[in-house]
Amino acid sequence: MTTIEITDAQWQTCISNQGWTVRNGALVEPVQPSADQVAAQQAAIAWAAYQASAKAALDASDLTIMRCYENAVATPAAWATYRKALRAIVGATSGDPTQALPMKPAYPAGT
Repeated sequence: MTTIEITDAQWQTCISNQGWTVRNGALVEPVQPSADQVAAQQAAIAWAAYQASAKAALDASDLTIMRCYENAVATPAAWATYRKALRAIVGATSGDPTQALPMKPAYPAGT
């Protein structure tokens, strides 16, 4: 481990901004991300939030499927299609988070 002397002002700068390093005995300022890197990060965050919404909808749909099972009602095709579309979103590595989630079908009769 290398130790260097720094001023209080340098210390305050380092603790208020992440990414500072020591190289060849000197403080090295963090490299600022490019506009493309920032855009990619924001897109990844938006996609992750969209996937989380799809996962929550998929989890909630389990209740409907259980109600069908408990009442001996065949799972309607619309529900199978809905759940398949949600699984596709959850499993995708990227996509368009501005699109609406698949529309939840009406509850099956008899459940």
